[in-house]
Amino acid sequence: MNNGILTTPLDRRPKLPIKAAFANTLIAIQEKCNNIVVFDADLQSCSGTKPFQEKFPQRHFNVGVAEQNMVGIAAGLSLSGNLIPFVCSFSCFLTKRAGDQIDISVGLNKANVKICGDYAGITTGTNGPSHGSLGDMAFVQTIPEMIVLSPADTIELKKMLWAAVEHKGPVYIRKPKGEMHQIFNQDYRFEIGKAVELTEGNDVAIISYGAMVWQCLLAAEILRKKGVKAKVVNMSTIKPWGREMVYRLGERIRWIVVVENHNIISGLGSEIGSGLMEAGIQCKFKRLGVPDKYQPAASFEYILSHFHLSPEHIAEQILSEKDSFR
Repeated sequence: MNNGILTTPLDRRPKLPIKAAFANTLIAIQEKCNNIVVFDADLQSCSGTKPFQEKFPQRHFNVGVAEQNMVGIAAGLSLSGNLIPFVCSFSCFLTKRAGDQIDISVGLNKANVKICGDYAGITTGTNGPSHGSLGDMAFVQTIPEMIVLSPADTIELKKMLWAAVEHKGPVYIRKPKGEMHQIFNQDYRFEIGKAVELTEGNDVAIISYGAMVWQCLLAAEILRKKGVKAKVVNMSTIKPWGREMVYRLGERIRWIVVVENHNIISGLGSEIGSGLMEAGIQCKFKRLGVPDKYQPAASFEYILSHFHLSPEHIAEQILSEKDSFR
């Protein structure tokens, strides 16, 4: 089970900046492969691409506040040669403003474009609801053959970017804002479509992705002290998600909770829930996420508590249904 998973106690895990990991990996990919270009919508400081721009000024294009044009240019460039474009902006702007271009220019043409959505979900924090992206996955999952990814830490983000380059076709990478606690070490092997078990447990399976994985690990620690053994699963590939593992968990543990940084409508929980039903697997199932509401303009910690997504709230909601344990 180890597969590069840290065993350091949670309270001793470092927090690592997402922007630096993103920029350094793009630089490393360009230095090794010499086949990528990076597009920004005047948000280099937010997306973290400024170091790449300084290192490779002829491979970085700031198109200004024009997301539709940015995606269209990137799609055309990918279809006219062997370059792999990375387009970067807030996830809300990419999927709402440039949705048509992502669908038609990239998706329909199977363009080899990597779409990097920043400040995903409630991690937008004080930027407020106008910059939130609580429904972006609901959109990108409907685009045929679009791979949808969300890293649990910066190590996984690095591995994910390399995997995205190796995959021929459109990829959407959903990045949170700020820093992320380290979960993996450098030996971690990321594979598109493969879920990873982070803890052992047979009372309840907690499935999550991105910024919420850390909250679930903390919740599992609270549950452990209460005598409940929770298996935490990192589902960093939202599409295609790890059906085989989920179905196995549904048959063996029979109590699945999906925790996500997204509206519970049309998020990963909706996909897993319908998948379990179609497979005829009878198990207790619960979705925890944003309940069909806009997020407030507040700190990430406040928003977690506001929507009952803090580790304490996650543990409390699971403990309130003890009858679901075998």
